[in-house]
Amino acid sequence: MGSCDQGGGRGDALRGRGVRHGRAQPVNDDAAAVGLALRKYHPVPKRVAFTRFNVFLRDRFRCQYCGEKHSSAALTFDHVIPKCRGGPTSWDNVVAACSPCNVLKDNATAMKPFRTPREPSAHDLMAAKKAFPPNYLHETWVDYLYWDTGLEQ
Repeated sequence: MGSCDQGGGRGDALRGRGVRHGRAQPVNDDAAAVGLALRKYHPVPKRVAFTRFNVFLRDRFRCQYCGEKHSSAALTFDHVIPKCRGGPTSWDNVVAACSPCNVLKDNATAMKPFRTPREPSAHDLMAAKKAFPPNYLHETWVDYLYWDTGLEQ
């Protein structure tokens, strides 16, 4: 018996089966049997945190004025309606912008973003994250990407 095969535990139901392409199939090797148990369900949040990174993720790391793709270090966050003209700092008024476009726009409202900003759902951001290849996002963000999972104590 393998070291995780103690008998009588939750893994008994999975013993002797392997999961492949979503279907349980017999497996001859006891070491291949792995038991999984959901300890606690963490529902997907109804609202996502309003952060610079989530704004960049929502906008797919593209400047919303010129359409060029940039790294997070080269992007800034721009108020579509400037704060000095009463524009709020919210999902509906903030977009990702590259520095040259942000400087060019200044406090004007004549430049319009390609996409009208809106608050994304948690599913929107998860889909946006999956659109990027592994290691595309800077390593310092790895701890923050899995915000939809619970923290270990």
